[in-house]
Amino acid sequence: QDISNAGCSFAIGANQGIKREMLVGAVLEVPGLQPLRVNMEIRNTRPILGDSVRRLVGVRFNALAPAERSALARALSAWRIQQSRD
Repeated sequence: QDISNAGCSFAIGANQGIKREMLVGAVLEVPGLQPLRVNMEIRNTRPILGDSVRRLVGVRFNALAPAERSALARALSAWRIQQSRD
């Protein structure tokens, strides 16, 4: 759904049992960046209008080193520029 160097949002199954303030881990794969293991804190979760099967979850990335956060910001910027050209 959305991503920045501070966090992201994505859709999950409505019955996944995700709750606010839970800590979860994932691997981000962004073009131009090596896969990046991140720890995330669930900041919010809400229903998706018209979709009873999925929910929208917003997370904040925790404990990213400054170099990782900068590299992620650069990779996302380059990816968005490329997307706007296609």
